[in-house]
Amino acid sequence: MKDQLIAFFNSVDPLKEMHQNLMREHTALLTIKKGTHFYEKGKVCNRIGYVIEGVLRVVQVEDDGSEITRYFINEGHFAVDLESYSNLTPAREYQEALTDCTLVIMTREAMNLFYEEIPNFRKIVSTLTEKALLEKYNVKSEMFTDDAPTRYSKLMARNPNIIQRVPLGMISSYLGVSPYTLSRIRKQYK
Repeated sequence: MKDQLIAFFNSVDPLKEMHQNLMREHTALLTIKKGTHFYEKGKVCNRIGYVIEGVLRVVQVEDDGSEITRYFINEGHFAVDLESYSNLTPAREYQEALTDCTLVIMTREAMNLFYEEIPNFRKIVSTLTEKALLEKYNVKSEMFTDDAPTRYSKLMARNPNIIQRVPLGMISSYLGVSPYTLSRIRKQYK
């Protein structure tokens, strides 16, 4: 399973075999059960997870205690609170497993080792971070400009398995619509 992460990095910029072995040695597999948090609000995020299997949701808790689903993370994506991880500040949100999940974990210490020992690792991380931030920016922009049926249509096009694996209440929260409105939108696509 660790080789899936290495293959992902190799798709950006190939790693030498010795560097791949270093990564295998300094990463770990983590299985988390449905309903468990990958990281908690208020705590510093000190690890990065690459999702091998499963779906997580990123949840923002409002002052009144209500929860808003900000986005979903599934296979082939990274689970991390980038602001908390980069700035060593408490996370302002949490990530919850919506299914049983398997992740390859890189601790802060492992990441620092990879930066020191793997010459092209910084370039790989920079490329992936830039790509992820642009993707999130585009999706966030669409959330403000598109109507609800268009947002649902784009979610289905980008990530059709999320619709099948995530409770409808969380999808409606993510889309910013009521469960009733989501139900009407879904009827249009059947």
